[in-house]
Amino acid sequence: MVAFVIPSDPYFQAVLWIGVPLIGFIFLITWRIDRWFGRRGLAVVAVGLAVIGPPRDYWYMQHFPEWGYYAPGIAPLLAISVTYVLVCVVGHGVMQLIAGPARQDQLARRPWEA
Repeated sequence: MVAFVIPSDPYFQAVLWIGVPLIGFIFLITWRIDRWFGRRGLAVVAVGLAVIGPPRDYWYMQHFPEWGYYAPGIAPLLAISVTYVLVCVVGHGVMQLIAGPARQDQLARRPWEA
């Protein structure tokens, strides 16, 4: 069982709605990785997120227990990994809808194709 406390006070909600769009730079990075390395590069990023994400989240839960907790077992670990991968895939898809395919960018060049 995963439990999180999301306060409903106006201050927290304002910080949440201001902070979430600010992480958009991550998808600029994935777009750049797609431009240079293609889908294989994005797959490596997704696997990296699936591996790094759960320890990061568990670390936060240990240091800030008032934020929530994770139930013991493998299910929460897998859920966190899947969530990180889905956020990466969906976010990059939205980035492609906005910016267009990374490979068709005029600045798309690979060092080995010079």
